[in-house]
Amino acid sequence: MPNLGLTRKTLVLAKTEATPGTPESSLVATGATPDTMLLFGSGAMFQLDTKMVKKEALRASLTPQKQLVGRRLYTVDPTTVLMSKASGGATGYPWFRPLLKACGLAEASAGTVTSGSTGSWTYTPKSSSFDSATIWIYADGLLHKVGGALGTFSVDLMAGEAPDMTFNLTGTLAAEPAASAFPASPVYPTNTMKMVESLSLLLGSYAPVCRSIKFTQGMGKTERGDVNSSNGFKGIHLPSRDGVLEIVIERDSDLATKNFYAIQKAATVETIGFTHGADSQSAIVFSATGPQLGPIREGDDGGIPTWTLTYYLQHGTDDGEWSWAFKEKNP
Repeated sequence: MPNLGLTRKTLVLAKTEATPGTPESSLVATGATPDTMLLFGSGAMFQLDTKMVKKEALRASLTPQKQLVGRRLYTVDPTTVLMSKASGGATGYPWFRPLLKACGLAEASAGTVTSGSTGSWTYTPKSSSFDSATIWIYADGLLHKVGGALGTFSVDLMAGEAPDMTFNLTGTLAAEPAASAFPASPVYPTNTMKMVESLSLLLGSYAPVCRSIKFTQGMGKTERGDVNSSNGFKGIHLPSRDGVLEIVIERDSDLATKNFYAIQKAATVETIGFTHGADSQSAIVFSATGPQLGPIREGDDGGIPTWTLTYYLQHGTDDGEWSWAFKEKNP
């Protein structure tokens, strides 16, 4: 009988590539700064996609001929919970920074988490010089190595629930899948998850009763064919971005308080912001300063009328659509 693995027994390591598109040769699960990810959900979050090149042969029967094995790539969809730094020391960066940077984000730091001070790491969109990631997936007996991973992410914030953060990344085979045991004694990031509460959400100056917020980064992905590369495939690139913020609120029957229909018609721009986990130690701050209100959908939640507001994340300044800031304070 074969040795059956378990999907829940999955360990993922991720690291930003020093040279984009060139896989890192060594990822570690132990030490002061391990590459270990803290993920949730099913371990079945990766898939090998192989392009089979089929040519129809003309012969005396309908028997198919052998196909060519073309480009092979991995799609990886890791899900974690939006957390504060969990990285330790004075760095204060979020431990999933390799995944964020692989989604076409610029990274900026300010301050250090020293005694009595606050440090922060802020991530904003950028349009060139993308940082790719190497991802190793230990899938209970097998090791899959993914290189040149790039992609997009989304965040779901439901009132009273954990804030899910899901990545969709695509990369090439850094090595053939191989049998491998788990690394010994992996060191996981500290679990600093907090439920979605007390966000201080503001739509302009209006504080609604809000059921949920969904942020979608909307990075496009395209494959790069190349006759000079193995299997005629160079890798993945990010050619476009079309972010969306979808917010479900209780409908206010008094349009004098906030007339979203008028805002939509006039294409009025209002700042949207909220803070998750706002306490004396850590906070994650989202800000969008140029969103445009699009569709307004009527809804029902247990007899209470709701609006689903769709905001298009655009801006008059290049790469200025939004920011996610991870702030830490050391008392």
